[in-house]
Amino acid sequence: MQRLKVGQRICKNRFEIVSLLGVGGSGEVYLARDTQVESLDNQVALKIYSDLSQSEAPLLELHARIRHEAEALAKIDHASVVKALELIVDDDMHVLVQEYLPGGSLHDSIRLQHKDYRDPAHWLKLALDLAEGLEALHSSGLIHGDIKPGNIGFRDLGHNQPVFLDFGQAALINSSEFLSRPAHALATLPYLAPERSGFIKAKREEQADLYSLGATLYEVATGHPPFREATPKLLLEKILNGVPQALSEIIPSFPEPLSDIVQKLLRKNPDDRYASARGLAHDLRLCREEFSSTKKISFFALGKKDRIRELKNKIPFVGRRAELNKLNNQLEDAITGRGGCAFIGAPSGGGKSRLCYEVGWKASSLGVRTLIGKFSEFERNVPLSGILSIMHGYLREMALEPEADVKSWAKDVGNSLGARLRLLTQRFTSLRDVFTFTKELPQEEFEDESRTFIEALVDLLVMFGSRDQALILVLDDLQWADPESLSVIEIISGRARKGELGKLLLLGSYRSNEVSQEHTFHQRILQHEGPQSHVQLGPLSEEESNTLVESLLDETGPQITKLQRM
Repeated sequence: MQRLKVGQRICKNRFEIVSLLGVGGSGEVYLARDTQVESLDNQVALKIYSDLSQSEAPLLELHARIRHEAEALAKIDHASVVKALELIVDDDMHVLVQEYLPGGSLHDSIRLQHKDYRDPAHWLKLALDLAEGLEALHSSGLIHGDIKPGNIGFRDLGHNQPVFLDFGQAALINSSEFLSRPAHALATLPYLAPERSGFIKAKREEQADLYSLGATLYEVATGHPPFREATPKLLLEKILNGVPQALSEIIPSFPEPLSDIVQKLLRKNPDDRYASARGLAHDLRLCREEFSSTKKISFFALGKKDRIRELKNKIPFVGRRAELNKLNNQLEDAITGRGGCAFIGAPSGGGKSRLCYEVGWKASSLGVRTLIGKFSEFERNVPLSGILSIMHGYLREMALEPEADVKSWAKDVGNSLGARLRLLTQRFTSLRDVFTFTKELPQEEFEDESRTFIEALVDLLVMFGSRDQALILVLDDLQWADPESLSVIEIISGRARKGELGKLLLLGSYRSNEVSQEHTFHQRILQHEGPQSHVQLGPLSEEESNTLVESLLDETGPQITKLQRM
């Protein structure tokens, strides 16, 4: 297709071309004047699809793709989604008429620095607007499929009204179409969710959009996407295995809770991300409200309003009563100062995580704090990844406590750990907000600094437990734990055998089908544990399985019986 010229008229002389706005893989976008509209507000954006006759794809498939984009936009009416006015076919030219966005694209806004997006107030407003728009999009049953700065525009020159555009990759939620698309249909690579590469399984298609939004918000703050590799192959390897540097490390003034939100969006495993744009928008609103009044953002538990988390609580707990009673007894022991540890093994999907959560819900009813950390197969070389998330979770909750109480406790910890506390604050910079006096501590060189650091970290975790009625630490997927984390767990389990954990209870879960006797976790931890601290989950009984199916479906009858037998 030849590029249109300024002043040229198309579609039976209805539209007069004003300028070229952009060029994409599926065609070109022009600013045009609609001569049928007599008012001054007659500018529109025309997306003119590439010459279909020159494409290698079947003609009917291309026609369907064009109509698909128009129909996707017609399904939703929201301020954060570009408005499609009509689809016109004229002389084999397919033209999608859309509203004109005079503010240009977010890509241009970042490059030209129209706004200081390192300012948390500007970043938060944009992030919340986009999260609410994505929530509306997903609620309408659509996935965008190609979120990136170039596909976000602004209705106004002040760049205050962001809008999602280019829905050529949109798909229906719960359709098999989205994740099974070939490589040429994928989103631009730097914003590609790991599961869209085909190497990771995903249950909820919306979470790919959430990852892409996270990559976009990362670029909004830093000026570049999370990974910048020289070749597509290296970039894909980073997307699958790399860990992006936290925004708060790149921009020291950037609030750490906002950095944590972006890191959560960029998790490799979709289950570790936000489950919904609704949950993301809720957390961003909390941040905006606090920052607008105090210019600070306190740590808090992320994802409390996530839709998927609310649904999980409704899944009935079936069977495992003996195992649950055993762990609940250990919880009661921890409350009385006889802390310990337990390791729960089961194949993937065998109920180990749910068993830990059941103990956590019982603990919550008793006023006992539960913190959860999860290891990932894509972060197994990241030191202390699961334990670091536990540490951040505890500090978020501590930030809500009276400042005088925290200072008094911190002073006691400083007296107990002495110079070893310096090792912790050097590695965990977030601890510096609690232990503000570490510069006053004596300098000391340690013969085995690595071992001293691990032991000091375990001491701190035990002291976390002593502040409360008890403390439960849940570490999930220990088969992927890094060597340094295994050292922490090794010391905790050793102290548990000596009765030296105080009010701390560690619950660790692992995939038994992935842990052989030669596995490092087995050799360093499991082979030293007795039956008191080791729980192995087998399959549910037939009766328990039947009960689970009936409870989930809330139905009985011949069809349910047939399903149960399967």
